[in-house]
Amino acid sequence: MFCSDRKGMGHGIDGGFTSTIVVREDMLYTAGKDADLKHLALAEPIACVYQATEELVNVKSSDTVLVSGPGPIGLLCAELLNNKGCKVIVAGTNNDQERFRILEQLGIRNIINVNRTNLNEYINDELETGINIAFECSGSSTSINSCLDILNPMGTIVQVGIGDENINIDYNKIVMKQITIKGSLAHSMTSWEGTMKLIQNKTLNLNPIITDILPLEKWYSGFVKCENKNGGKVLLTP
Repeated sequence: MFCSDRKGMGHGIDGGFTSTIVVREDMLYTAGKDADLKHLALAEPIACVYQATEELVNVKSSDTVLVSGPGPIGLLCAELLNNKGCKVIVAGTNNDQERFRILEQLGIRNIINVNRTNLNEYINDELETGINIAFECSGSSTSINSCLDILNPMGTIVQVGIGDENINIDYNKIVMKQITIKGSLAHSMTSWEGTMKLIQNKTLNLNPIITDILPLEKWYSGFVKCENKNGGKVLLTP
């Protein structure tokens, strides 16, 4: 991932919307004849989430974990953790009403609107063991600081979200609680191998996360929907 010469389709190499492309054979995976193209379109973000949930931390099926920020990456993160058997708590805001409905379709029952419920009080009242692992998927200062507040001492934050602002956090909380923060950038080769197995085995419930399938000529509407943070994943079709 950190090779200085690394290039990828849409990241250093143009051609993501061409009808045919040429790539190295060792970079290809066999999807299978019955593979759902809509699900394959989610392979790259799933690989990002796979690295965060499966490779950077040791999450057990008995763990209670927090996902902060139910955007498309947060939704996928919640689905992978829920599929693993974890008790998943997802925190969002008033702006995430449509995404809360998606989470319900994914079978997530512990959905917290932080504009209406104090997350720290909820964790203290509802969980005897607290939270040891939080996946921060929004990239906002408020969300990151909330994760620092609710984590148990010696807990871990996996920072998946990328913010577009200078992040202001209380650094003393990291020191006093001996919190570990791990950044999760993109994916690895093993992330892709695990992702393809999940897709091929139809392990994940992905359909609720795909909220819009638009023709290519309506690409602008799709981008506006994403920028307005409405819904889940938006796909474009030729």
